[in-house]
Amino acid sequence: MARRKVHDEAQKPRRVLPEPNWPAAHRALWAAGIAPRTSRLARPRHADTLRPLSIRNAARAWGAYLVVLAEAGIDIAADDPAALVTPDHVASFVDTLAARGNAAGSIRVRLFDLRTALRIMQPAQDLGWLTRPGGVSINDWFEDDPEEAEKEILDPRVLTALGWDLIASANALPATDEDALRMYRNGLICLLLAALPIRIGTLSLMRLGVNVFDHGADILLRFSARETKNRKPLECAVPDHLLSAFRHHLDAIRPRMVRGEDDRWFWRNPDGTRFRYAGIMQMFRRVTAQKLGKESGTHVSRHGMATALADLAPDRPGLAAAVLGVGEGVVDRHYRRAEIRQAARLATNLLEAERDELRLRARTRFGHRASD
Repeated sequence: MARRKVHDEAQKPRRVLPEPNWPAAHRALWAAGIAPRTSRLARPRHADTLRPLSIRNAARAWGAYLVVLAEAGIDIAADDPAALVTPDHVASFVDTLAARGNAAGSIRVRLFDLRTALRIMQPAQDLGWLTRPGGVSINDWFEDDPEEAEKEILDPRVLTALGWDLIASANALPATDEDALRMYRNGLICLLLAALPIRIGTLSLMRLGVNVFDHGADILLRFSARETKNRKPLECAVPDHLLSAFRHHLDAIRPRMVRGEDDRWFWRNPDGTRFRYAGIMQMFRRVTAQKLGKESGTHVSRHGMATALADLAPDRPGLAAAVLGVGEGVVDRHYRRAEIRQAARLATNLLEAERDELRLRARTRFGHRASD
């Protein structure tokens, strides 16, 4: 069966050209753009400000762009990568992504990653129009489908319940059972995502003594600017209602999954290997599909937090932006939805009040209760 699967995979059209298969000139520019600086006095490059994941995504975007151009019969072996980035070519790229079923948000991300790739390879080229065509941000060009956007929300209260359910299931198994270790870890990750504004890329970097500090009465999580997506340092305390679960993982669960005393990585697998970004993403999709009936990416927890905050404080749209560490425009649509829901609830309450009044008048006037 495994051989058949490999064969089937080989038949799928390649949608991302791997870096080793790029034109030689592109590979050379890329290598120079991401090479470590040889001196502290060397001029900083764009790649120096990026996390490894951002660099990887930029490479994937350029690889995807090259595939689309090649399929359109365009010669991609140009020594000047920027010469391949024309409005017509980019429009073809966007149309292809849309035809494949990519959502507006995914297309936006691809264009931002594409611009990042070019800034790495050819920093002198001004390609700002890629993300601001006609001087208008692509966030405004590509509006989310309201129905799709609504699907991409997971209420933090639902995620919290899921996390506690996983931990309860883990506690029902023998402490040495690998499934118990795995479920407890997964449950704690869900609880943290529901309660704290940490992105998966940042959460996956957690290390004892570097990001996790146990002060007894409280536990602090600290991340430097280089460890966050928005390049802003993040510090938050583990909420009181999660302290016991977090400390149990720290004291009892994690030690059973660590093979070396000097190992600081917080998230581990039962076999002792590190539980990395990709594994966390896959776990979350699998768990939400199994427990909630719908597979979700980890980003839905942040969207859900914005929506929950909008419900709790509709008059403070800056609250979610501050908590999540993003611009107010990112959470604006969640506040609009919250306002719509509040309006609907208000209308329902008013209608019910009016119906009650009509029933009272009917009983008073006709001596019986009016029908609904």
